[in-house]
Amino acid sequence: MNESNSHKLSMLILGICLIVSAALISRGYVESKSVDLNNFAAFTGKASRAVESDQAKWSIVLTRSASTTEEATKLIEQDHEALRKLVSDAKVSDAKYSFHPITSQNYVDYGNDDYYGRSGPSSYQNMIRASQIVVIESGEVADLGALAEHAPSKLSSSGSQLQTDRIEFMYSKLNELEKELDLEALKTARKTAEELLGNQLGNMRSMEQPLLSVQPENSVDYYYSKDTSSIKKNFSVVVKMTFRIK
Repeated sequence: MNESNSHKLSMLILGICLIVSAALISRGYVESKSVDLNNFAAFTGKASRAVESDQAKWSIVLTRSASTTEEATKLIEQDHEALRKLVSDAKVSDAKYSFHPITSQNYVDYGNDDYYGRSGPSSYQNMIRASQIVVIESGEVADLGALAEHAPSKLSSSGSQLQTDRIEFMYSKLNELEKELDLEALKTARKTAEELLGNQLGNMRSMEQPLLSVQPENSVDYYYSKDTSSIKKNFSVVVKMTFRIK
């Protein structure tokens, strides 16, 4: 065999050795990784609590129309007293008010005609529509909720329009409750691991961030939801812990 052929054969043998070595290393890595994963077990813990909201927030929109911005703004400001009386009559004694800036826009009043009316432009009138968002907060949750549900569309006989934007119900001690549920869920996950693995339970490998869900009472449990539409709620926390198996 000449020197050239001998060199080629040596290179071929070396290549085969490298391929076989790579295959063995890859197989060993996969097998060791598989064995490693089999040495761990994950457990889920859950904690829940039924709670009644102790804070309510009612967002409404007051609307007035007039021929000038100044007049429309003045009418809305006068309606504040009528709004306070409406809330007081509903037995909401601790109401706190937040008045957003008044906004306005131009529009055309077509009277009894529609946009294509027959009376002609001479019967139309340029008007200003002013609006203001008012937020009312109270601990009288049921009373404010009932008022929001049955609030009149007209605040007074003088023509003020009142429209409910939304009513929200919250729990003021949520932070404290969430901590309690987190600890309870963690204890539940570890207890389950201890019961199932016994002496084989090793150190904790990892823990996922506890996830809080807020659902209406007696509703289907969808995680990660944050309900604000119901007074009675169910707060729940789910956590996942992974332990080493000895």
